Amino acid sequence: MAGDALPSFGTARDLPAGIMPLTVQAYCGLDGCYNGGECIQPQVCECVHNYTGKHCEIPPENPASSEVTDDTGVPQQTPVTPDPMTCPDPDFPLVNAEITRSDEQLIVRCKAGHVFDIGGTIAFVHCREGVWDHPKGVFSTEGALVCQAPRCDPPCENGGTCLPEGVCDCPYKYWGSACQRMMCAYPDAKQLSNSSLGGVHSRMKIQCHPRHRMRSGRRWQTILCHQGHWTVSGRGPLTDNDVKCYPCLYHGLP
Repeated sequence: MAGDALPSFGTARDLPAGIMPLTVQAYCGLDGCYNGGECIQPQVCECVHNYTGKHCEIPPENPASSEVTDDTGVPQQTPVTPDPMTCPDPDFPLVNAEITRSDEQLIVRCKAGHVFDIGGTIAFVHCREGVWDHPKGVFSTEGALVCQAPRCDPPCENGGTCLPEGVCDCPYKYWGSACQRMMCAYPDAKQLSNSSLGGVHSRMKIQCHPRHRMRSGRRWQTILCHQGHWTVSGRGPLTDNDVKCYPCLYHGLP
């Protein structure tokens, strides 16, 4: 058996003449490593130029370009073809507005104290087949995205403020669609007796208690607010009229 043992050689110098030393190369599949990568161990590629993947097949993350290599392994920059259905970043003018992009949608908010022409303070602009849609009442005819001061028709009077909803917020003592009317103070108690009072700030009703009447014989009387003063319909200011209620059979009342 000893004669059948294979010869062993310590170094290349120990090899018989004419025999070259054996070189073993790692195997990384039929296609090997891509994009200049090197197979350093069986099925293990060492990638270059920021490529990743088992065979260095995944390019580096770059939204603007994709890196490839030529036959020599030198990286080259190739622009990525843009998606025709994706809208570019908005570049239209903004007037009293702020804009935020969320994928293929724009969220537009008016600055404080401003509204869109159609009303409201928030609008959404959608991307449709690669083009930003321009909803009416949000964009001007010149293509600008415009928020403006609220408009009330008719304009607010007496210091009233026009709200984004297009209505007037009136200061104290004024009311009406344009704050054009002055409120009347509650009627003086000295002018009333034996009666109840109800209604709104523009029109109230004085109602005598049971078995009481006014000197005119009426059981009730409507008073109207006119420019901050109560008036008795057809009879002038309330202060010039006796609207107190008296017990019946008093002073000849029935």
